[in-house]
Amino acid sequence: MYRLSKAVHQLASRHSSSSCSGMMMAMTTSSSIPKKSSNHSSLSFSKFSSFLSQDYHHSVLNFYGLRKYSESGEVPTIGIRREDKNVWERRVPLTPSQCEELIKEHGIRVVIQPSTTRAFSDEEYREAGCEINEDLTSAQTILAVKEVPAHLLIPNKTYMFFSHTIKGQWYNMNMLDTIIEKNIRLIDYERVVKEVEVPGTEKTVQERLVRFGPFAGNAGVIDTLHILGERLLTQYGYTSPFLSISYARNYISLEICKHALNEIGRKISQYGINKDLFPMTFVMTGRGGSVCQGMKEMIQQLQPPELTHKTVEFLHSPAQLKALWEKKARGQVTKEDCRKIYVLICGPEAMVKPKDPSKPFDKYDYYANPQEYEPIFHETIIPYTRVLLNGMYWDARYPRLITNKQAKQLIEQNRFPLIVVGDISCDPGGSVEFLTKTTTISNPVYVNNIKEDKIYDDTLIGEGVAMLAVDHLPAEFPRSSSSLFGSHLFPFIPDLARSFPTFNSPLETQMKYLPTEIRKAVITANGKLTPNYEYINRIRGPRAKRVLILGSGYVVPPVIDYLLDNPRDISVITIASDKIPQDLKGKYTGKLSVEFVNNLNVSQDSQVLNDLISKTDIVVSLVPATLHPIIARQCLKYSKHLITASYISPEMEAMHEEAKQKGLLFINEIGLDPGIDHMCIMKTLDEVVGKKGGRVESFKSYCGALPAPESSNNPLGYKFSWSPIGVLRASQNPCLFMKDGEVVNVTDGTKLTFLNEKVDVKFKGFNFEVVPNRDSLKYISKYKYLNQNDLHTMMRGTLRFGGFCEVFRLLTLLGYLKQETPIPANANSFFEIFCSQLNVPSSSSMKSIATTLEKMYNEKIDEMFSNITDKYQQRIYKRLKANAESDANYALKSFNQLGLLSKEPLPEKPKSGSLLELICAHLERELALTAQDKDLNFMIHEFIVKYDKENSRERITSTVCVFGDKTTTATSRTVGLPVAITAVMVAKEAADLTKSVGGGGVIGPTSTSLLYEGVLRKLEEQGIKVEETVEKIEE
Repeated sequence: MYRLSKAVHQLASRHSSSSCSGMMMAMTTSSSIPKKSSNHSSLSFSKFSSFLSQDYHHSVLNFYGLRKYSESGEVPTIGIRREDKNVWERRVPLTPSQCEELIKEHGIRVVIQPSTTRAFSDEEYREAGCEINEDLTSAQTILAVKEVPAHLLIPNKTYMFFSHTIKGQWYNMNMLDTIIEKNIRLIDYERVVKEVEVPGTEKTVQERLVRFGPFAGNAGVIDTLHILGERLLTQYGYTSPFLSISYARNYISLEICKHALNEIGRKISQYGINKDLFPMTFVMTGRGGSVCQGMKEMIQQLQPPELTHKTVEFLHSPAQLKALWEKKARGQVTKEDCRKIYVLICGPEAMVKPKDPSKPFDKYDYYANPQEYEPIFHETIIPYTRVLLNGMYWDARYPRLITNKQAKQLIEQNRFPLIVVGDISCDPGGSVEFLTKTTTISNPVYVNNIKEDKIYDDTLIGEGVAMLAVDHLPAEFPRSSSSLFGSHLFPFIPDLARSFPTFNSPLETQMKYLPTEIRKAVITANGKLTPNYEYINRIRGPRAKRVLILGSGYVVPPVIDYLLDNPRDISVITIASDKIPQDLKGKYTGKLSVEFVNNLNVSQDSQVLNDLISKTDIVVSLVPATLHPIIARQCLKYSKHLITASYISPEMEAMHEEAKQKGLLFINEIGLDPGIDHMCIMKTLDEVVGKKGGRVESFKSYCGALPAPESSNNPLGYKFSWSPIGVLRASQNPCLFMKDGEVVNVTDGTKLTFLNEKVDVKFKGFNFEVVPNRDSLKYISKYKYLNQNDLHTMMRGTLRFGGFCEVFRLLTLLGYLKQETPIPANANSFFEIFCSQLNVPSSSSMKSIATTLEKMYNEKIDEMFSNITDKYQQRIYKRLKANAESDANYALKSFNQLGLLSKEPLPEKPKSGSLLELICAHLERELALTAQDKDLNFMIHEFIVKYDKENSRERITSTVCVFGDKTTTATSRTVGLPVAITAVMVAKEAADLTKSVGGGGVIGPTSTSLLYEGVLRKLEEQGIKVEETVEKIEE
């Protein structure tokens, strides 16, 4: 400020304009202009600059080598955005006191985006002189700590944050692409470095200048020790001193943590560690770095200063590490040996060796020529390590510490004692390849069963290695770490703030006024990677795909959750609907890759729909099936893949050839039913027919989405999670199936609920009955292994609990389920409607009503089954006649319990006057599946297979049983997960899927084994498993 004031004074004295000169002289002699050592609060830079004419303003700054503000003369402004990567990210790039210095000493305006979670309050920033404003568009430079959600990036700005892109990290490539698209100048803290000479050599190494220092290492050790203690107890059954340490987030300060570690050290000295766990070895990587220094600092706290006994023994070589295990093998472990932990801090010489055996190890040569070295860490270190604390830098040029293959080999050899990995470097698939993902402060750990390729989330129980990979560990000490970080960053901010470029100006011009260290950290500018970072395009993997989800119903959250768990393949998830529920939006707001589009009417907002589809890669349609063709036509227009859970309609089928010509996949019937049912069936048929050569003689497939038994406490044994209209209309469908060698063709849909049969599922807790589905025979060709000449039974049906059909029969007989049936004109209650439909006076007694109802039952049954010829319906008829009285009484009692005999005034009648719509609304009120209810999905397939070669038969039964829980319904998972899994498969292997179905087109899950086997495999990983039993049938 002083330099600028002096510049203004000197330039003004030479300026030809007396009026301006007088103004300038007045300004420079005014007591309001501070000297360098005076209090700067009396004059803000913005007030000072307002006195300058634009010409003076530009001339002064250019003359003295200072960057002019901009063509519009705007004040240099720094914005600090609200962190939203997760709730625990409470750090800031600059503290209030540091912002105050920028304002007072450098005349820089600071705008703070408000936050209720930040470690420093809005009021602290306000008192420091900052502006609190949600809108950061006035800031030319925006600072953050962690990545910014792609859709929140403001175009034509300078952003500075930890971008995690310089190694081509797949999970941030979408953000990087958006940064380039929006012409953002990105500066990465991680690349603000200086060259430091190596003493005694002519070589230099890079030292990071802007960092959170040792706090990541501090917190990482504390959290890893907590996990170690809990893991030893819960998985291995050993108590240990480490049980007494908590997560770092639970301590008021770092000093309190250190005292807690001192106490752990005293316990180790006093009680020791179980002899079975000797040696308790810790290996650290990243020697010399600030992370490793932080780790070492905390490990040293396990050696309290007053103890003469050594509780922490630092080793000096891999040989010493190995010797401890050899000592154990010899049975020479003493009590003293168990009263300490053993720590080895590894440098690169312990990780690799030259491929040329005659060549000595040189770490600087290794850094320069990593291709000339081979890994040894998996042989010399890992077989002797209980706890790995990984704090090293790694990128794809260098060998990994350990690969998945190496880990599996060591497990097979019983040389893999690793209990916990505390990966402070947080690099999924990086130096520790079996680190599959980062974790959070809220859920810091998961278990990786490397041997079986299984992940156990958010738990410390399960075979495998406990993995800690919190990528914001310093946030566990947010105020302290922010203060240190800001002190590193602060010196660069004044020049950066005044260096907002004219975007699309030459890169050299944009760099001109930046400090050298900052120039090297500019990742993007002018809509592309800068020359130093063009290599990212070479090392990044295939571009992750964007997914558009149309719909926002209860099925959507499991889809989003699964897609979020696959960030390598899915980059952006856009949810578009007519109305986004607030709880859905709230759950995912802040996720880097989730966007919402509200007020979309698929059938009317064609331009919005077109824009959304044109910008995505894969469309998932979870709207009503009638809207799928509209969406499909736009997918054809913009060449996008489409996934739905609905049956293939004739309109969809008509698009097959065009989709195939464009190489597109329009995958349908990929939910529960249809979906999982088809896939389970094909898997069994592949085995018993395709591989074993059997012939299927009988096939039954039943599926039901029901309330859990404890929630089925009503006459229907059923509850509705959405409008009942679909269930009501489906009860009036015709059906076609084969039973005991006869084809049963029922064209009169009103008979459907009369055709129910009890189902023996060998689960004694269930009372199931089945209602036939529409056309079972068409699946003979769909399931390619079936032959109609071999079959005597082919039936697909819907499962319901007992009592459902009795109620629906009465609804049918009384005409309640016909769309054209009007509400009786003079009926003012449900009881009056009932009497009108039964054709009895409303003054009738319940006894006379029961008598009339039973009579009607018998007459209608006789009428319905008067001309039947097949044995199946004849058997049904006899059962119905025998049970007519009890069925009628049950139905009448059920009507009463359901409020359908109520004499209370009717609620508001539907405008259409339709009795069906009135009943629909009533059942939706009375039988809604509430948040307190759980649901159930049950599926059963029964095959009777003849093996001619062995002259034998088998009954093969496969079942799927899924219960909902307090947070997610079973149906949302069994419909949503297959859809989401399919979307990820299309993102990863669309070319293979397309090839497997002959070029694409409109397909279902049975079209290719690549699809149904892949989906079933992933469903099992999600806990949805097919249980199969095989029973020999004696001839």
